[in-house]
Amino acid sequence: MLVVEEGHGVAATFQSLGYTAERHDHRAVNTGLTNGVSHRIKTGELKAVWAQMPTARHVRKDRSFALVAQLCLWAKLCGECHVPFVLFGPLNAVRHDPQVQIAVGNGTLKLTWHRMCHFGLKVDA
Repeated sequence: MLVVEEGHGVAATFQSLGYTAERHDHRAVNTGLTNGVSHRIKTGELKAVWAQMPTARHVRKDRSFALVAQLCLWAKLCGECHVPFVLFGPLNAVRHDPQVQIAVGNGTLKLTWHRMCHFGLKVDA
């Protein structure tokens, strides 16, 4: 399982459920730390990918496009290889990003809405 997240917590939750989670900070995407992720998706080494949508507060505007482009590529590869991919994030950040809109339009991503408090999860404002 690969977890790309802004803060701590999600990887630990997956680990408590018995998964081996590999956590990468959003700043690691598109660096040498995540070079092999596409290959690992294609070979079936990763059984699922959970990624948090970056917010303007966490990612500089000049890095946001490249980060979301990489997440959408991973989503496409996951779909082709039947690997579950979850892109989690604030409603407005996900819904209004043009790259996410394209991925939803071509069927790479499907949007669903959930209240995280229902699952006992707390997220920052």
